[in-house]
Amino acid sequence: GDDVSLAITNLALTPNPPSGISWSIIRPDGYQLGGSTICSASVTPGCTKDSNLNDSPLLNLPLTGTYKVIVGPQGAATMSFSLTLSQDLATALTAGTPLNVNLDAPGRQGFLPFTVTAGQTVAVHLSSLAMTPAGKAVGFRVYRSYGEIIANASATTSATFNLTNLTAGTYSVFLAPRDAAMGTAQLTLVNAVGGALSGGGATQSFATTVPQQHAYFTFSATAGDDLGFAITNLVLTPSTPNYVRLWVSPPGGGNALVSGASCAVTSTPGCAFALLNVPTTGTYNVTVESMGQSTMTFDLTLSPDVTGALTFGTPLAVTLDVPGEQAWLSFTASAGQ
Repeated sequence: GDDVSLAITNLALTPNPPSGISWSIIRPDGYQLGGSTICSASVTPGCTKDSNLNDSPLLNLPLTGTYKVIVGPQGAATMSFSLTLSQDLATALTAGTPLNVNLDAPGRQGFLPFTVTAGQTVAVHLSSLAMTPAGKAVGFRVYRSYGEIIANASATTSATFNLTNLTAGTYSVFLAPRDAAMGTAQLTLVNAVGGALSGGGATQSFATTVPQQHAYFTFSATAGDDLGFAITNLVLTPSTPNYVRLWVSPPGGGNALVSGASCAVTSTPGCAFALLNVPTTGTYNVTVESMGQSTMTFDLTLSPDVTGALTFGTPLAVTLDVPGEQAWLSFTASAGQ
């Protein structure tokens, strides 16, 4: 059950074979743990025993006892090197509270748990990366359980995972510096921005709390409804890229009413979309996606279309008094009129 990290650094080979050294780990029962991997002396400061971050054999060790590490040169060479064994950091993440992570030994990794309820949506933001040597990337993953990766990225500055509709349980964020580097970072877990939209024309204001966090909403409609949908007062910080994307999907999926439409901060007061003759009765889903490492503030307005009948020769006064509100006005004609 232990989560540990093993790094080899300061590797020197005489003479220096191109393939470097091979190293493997033997379990207490004599079986090999993971596969044998290669570390080249040209990699600085070294290598971590995780198969280039694609596999992590030292997470959730299977047995209690003495493990053996075998290091061998690939060819007729002598070798000198340093080995560092470290316990993974395991501090729990709390929603809304940034956690400073100090990976202060070669190859030290973090395996940081958080717990969610059924159906919960969260975002995990990685920031403030300061690595030694500078510029080294950090593997950034989320595990549903040991061995099941639900999000995976590599970052040198920052990154965000938007994790939607999760099953109940404990998840873990895994941070793994490449090439046995050391460094510090900050992790922030935040709850979803969103909720149910009022369909009566009320304007609702929202703000995300970490960069590149998306926002998720729902509204109820009846098949055949005609609705207007608007996003207004959009502000992105920082302002590049200067737009968001929007999606409006019917119950159970299917063809989206709005599919990846963009709205720029330069569109003032905002952007409107017609949701005409919606296909299904039920709960519709709305997503507002941040396209870069920006936070968002914006207003959303969902309104029923103004309806009425036009009569020949009689002007009809129409009031569209909320953002994105639209009119759907009927008249009757005879054949050929």
